[in-house]
Amino acid sequence: MLERQNRDIVRAGWHREFLDLCRTTGLFILNGRTLGDILGEYTCLSNKGFSTVDYFLTTIDQLEGVKRLEVNCDEKYSGHKDAHSDHRPLVLTITQQGQTPRVQKKAIKHLPHFKYDTAKATEFSRSV
Repeated sequence: MLERQNRDIVRAGWHREFLDLCRTTGLFILNGRTLGDILGEYTCLSNKGFSTVDYFLTTIDQLEGVKRLEVNCDEKYSGHKDAHSDHRPLVLTITQQGQTPRVQKKAIKHLPHFKYDTAKATEFSRSV
C-alpha cells in the first residue's frame, strides 16, 4: 500500500483521534494514496483556509476493489463565492470481484446548504 500523501499539513485536534480510530478498527484512508488523488487534494475551501476533512475509508479486504478516487477541483463546486458548498465533491470508483463495472448516469440532488447554527439544528436534522 502506498504511503499516504496530504496537501493539508495542519493537524486539527481531532486528527490524532481519527487516525487512532482508523488504526484500531483496521480502516484505511483512501485519500492521498489512490489513483486520481495521489497528492491528497484539499476537500474543503472556506474563508478560514483550505483543509482535507472529507474522507473515504475502506477495510483491507475491500481495498482490491478500489479503482479510483477523485476530488473534483472545479471552481464551480467549491472555493467560489457562488458555490453551494465549501466542500469539493468526491467520487470513488469501485468494483466487486466477478462483476463488470457499470457507469450509472443519474443526477444527484444536492442537499440544502446550511451554515451551522445551533438554533437551526432541528431544521438541519429534518432536511438530511
